[in-house]
Formats: sequence, C-alpha cells, structure tokens
Amino acid sequence: MALFLNKPHEWDAAATSTKFLSTLCLLLIMQWHRQSQISRNMSGLSGWQRMWIALTATAVLVFGIFFPIRHTNENYSHSYAQSEMADYDSGNCRQFIESPLSSLVEPEYSSEGGTCWFIYTSRTTLQINEVPFTKEKAIERRSNTYWKNLAEGILLMTMIVLVSSCLVYGVGLTIAWIRRGFRSSAGKPHRSLKR
Repeated sequence: MALFLNKPHEWDAAATSTKFLSTLCLLLIMQWHRQSQISRNMSGLSGWQRMWIALTATAVLVFGIFFPIRHTNENYSHSYAQSEMADYDSGNCRQFIESPLSSLVEPEYSSEGGTCWFIYTSRTTLQINEVPFTKEKAIERRSNTYWKNLAEGILLMTMIVLVSSCLVYGVGLTIAWIRRGFRSSAGKPHRSLKR
C-alpha cells in the first residue's frame, strides 16, 4: 500500500478508484445471484419498493463509496509527499529524524524539499515524538493515514445514505398508511343524521 508514496507521480488515483468500484460492483452482483431466496422474495415487491432499493444502492455507490474515494484523493497532497521524501533523500535532516521534538527549530521552507521543513512540519503537526522518524516510518504513517481517512469517509457517508434511505422509506410508509385510511373511509356509506 505504501508503494505509491515512494513514487506519487506514478500513482493513478482515478484508475485505482475505478478498479475498486468495478470489483465491488462485481462482488455485489455475484452475491445477489447467489441468494435465490432473496430473489424470490423480491418478486413480491411493489414498483415503489423496487425503485427505493435501486436508488438506495445507487446512492451507496455514488455517495457512500465513490465520493469518499474522490474526496480523499483530492485531499492527498502528492507534492507534499514528494517534498518530504526529498528531505529524507537530501541527507541533511539527521537532526530532524533523530532529535526529540522539543529540541527542533523550524528550518527554512523550500517547495522542492531538501531543507527538512517537511519532516519538521509532519512531526510538529502530528506531534510525533518517536525517534528516529525514518523515511520508512513516514511512508507507513502517510499510508495508514490515507487508508484510515478513506475508511472513515466511506463508513460515515454510507451510514448517512442508509439512514436517509430509511427515513425516506418511513415517510413512504406513512403516506401509504394515510392514503389507505382515506380510501377505506371513502368506501363506507355515510350515515344520515337522525332528526
């Protein structure tokens, strides 16, 4: 997983997202066909219920999976990762790799890296006191952070979609219940008032 951090310019987020979604869709379709009992039960659903299921599944794919992947990829800074790796590769940052966090002084900034500013910023922002903070640990941390953020985004958005879907279904049931009440009262004969 951390391989793309070594060569961020070669990592194609769009292709990875597409492969992930394609695999997920294929697994969902295979699971759907395996469960014949569900298929038999689905034949008794009304058109509105089928539309609700289809829209919910679409919303989970778009907002619960695709949107968090896109958002996480947009927020991931490939240039920052490259510059941080340039700090490590420069050989000038031993103090920022091995010294305690409290003893570090902010170095000069360079967008290309090599001045240790990116190592310093990573350590101070995330309060990384563990030393030595090696290149391998930095790659692992960035990879873990990326996948953690992606998983949290997918979980949060999927929960929002499912809760919203349940609320919509509940509103639909309520409207159907109210309509049944009007129909049953319309079918009953009116009693004439006795004088």
